[in-house]
Amino acid sequence: YFTHLIVGKTADHLAINATTRHQRAKGLSKAGSLRDTTLNTLGLAVDAINAGTLKVKTARSTKIIVAVECVKNGQKACTADKDGNIGTGNRGKDNYGGKNTGNNNIGKEAGWGGVLNKGNRNWGFNNTGTDVHCNNSKGTWMVSSSLQEVTASHQEVAASHQEVAASHQEVAASHQEVAASHKARLS
Repeated sequence: YFTHLIVGKTADHLAINATTRHQRAKGLSKAGSLRDTTLNTLGLAVDAINAGTLKVKTARSTKIIVAVECVKNGQKACTADKDGNIGTGNRGKDNYGGKNTGNNNIGKEAGWGGVLNKGNRNWGFNNTGTDVHCNNSKGTWMVSSSLQEVTASHQEVAASHQEVAASHQEVAASHQEVAASHKARLS
């Protein structure tokens, strides 16, 4: 389960300061093209962490990176074709990755061949449908069950925090009553 995504001040900030550091160990020296979105569009009950400040961002308008192309030293980043596709074997428009069919899909061929994502706005691999954000799934607007459990858990924690806050207010009111009583006795 994850409860936070890492973001930077801008998408480029994250690509350079977080993703690239991890990829350098694999011989990849820079970030190429990337796709970003907002927490709201992502559709998951997660917050973001700014990679530069390590502060948690909860605003649903916070920009996050969905995919980053990592490029080897001396290699050029991919450029979009006439339909806005970045990667190979894409059919449709504005796809990112390889062997996507449809529009605005993000994914990478997992090595078994065939089509990666079929449909529109799918993220992951081997998805069929619309707005499917996981792997090997079919349908419309799906999130894996573990992420749904995280959402339910967050809702329970939020309710618990509200109960604690109410309890703290009751204690504070009680303390004020005791203080007023002591003040009255001293007068």
